[in-house]
Amino acid sequence: MSPSSYFKTVLFIVVLIVFSGCSGGASGPERLAVSGSVNVDDAPLQFAKIEFHPNTGDLANSPTAFGYIEDGKYEISEITGAVVGPHDVIIRPLQVNNDDDSEEAGEIVLGEYLGVAKVEKNGENVFNFQFKQAEMRPDRNAVEE
Repeated sequence: MSPSSYFKTVLFIVVLIVFSGCSGGASGPERLAVSGSVNVDDAPLQFAKIEFHPNTGDLANSPTAFGYIEDGKYEISEITGAVVGPHDVIIRPLQVNNDDDSEEAGEIVLGEYLGVAKVEKNGENVFNFQFKQAEMRPDRNAVEE
């Protein structure tokens, strides 16, 4: 093998080793599983979206965790879970419209409830929420016509 070929081969191997450490790893902050229950007027909330929004001030490194509540229970895995720290929790009760003839087929947001949670690295991270129907406020994402 000529010195030039040897140098190119070694350089190629070094480049492979260096760049192999730059991919395949987890990106962003560590996420943790969260779970719990949601009751409205002491009854399980039937169907809703739940979102955990971090209060870190660093939007780029603070992903929102989201999931669904069914029959008053929710579980969000660590794959899409919440990051460590305090969170604003938004719960949006949903009505499902399965009318194929309607332009509004799909999920209809009925309003939202607001809560808070503190996700801890070594904690259980089970958050149970209790609301009164009167505490539901209009959905802040609703588009007014």
